[in-house]
Amino acid sequence: MLAFERERIVDFVGAERERLVPELEHLREARSSTRDFVSTSQQILQTFDQHLAARLATTVDEAGYDADIASERLNEVFSAIRATLGLVSSVVTSQGQIPEELYQVTSWFFARCAGVCESPQYVIAIDSSFYTEELQQFLRRLFTRPIGRELFEELTASFSNRPFFFIFLPASSAALSGALD
Repeated sequence: MLAFERERIVDFVGAERERLVPELEHLREARSSTRDFVSTSQQILQTFDQHLAARLATTVDEAGYDADIASERLNEVFSAIRATLGLVSSVVTSQGQIPEELYQVTSWFFARCAGVCESPQYVIAIDSSFYTEELQQFLRRLFTRPIGRELFEELTASFSNRPFFFIFLPASSAALSGALD
């Protein structure tokens, strides 16, 4: 049963990878403003490729002989992976609604902020409300158990020294006419 659960997770990530890679490549070619996001997303996928099977095996091994605990932990990892790839997918999908001018004005703003030494890496996306999310915090929230144990340390460590921000806007604010407001 645990082997089936591990295989299900690996198959899911493989299918999402096959679906996302062409979309990410198209996005990289179509919009220079999203290149940092595409690189970051590719790094997430690469981390899954390199470490997922071993991480799932370790997750099962750490549960010892208790199959129920191992299954619960695999489900936690799977839920976090689904949320991570869901975020990437939703950002890719929403890029058609984000005018390039909104990226230009955001970069212009960051360039003039006295407290910002270097313009941060970011992507603008659509959501129901306005908020920002830092990738490392997002991953830590998903992949850290309440007692502080990492569920996928290879992934969370990959972004520990490389801040990347998601700027979410309601669809009405992302439109060029709404952005002026």
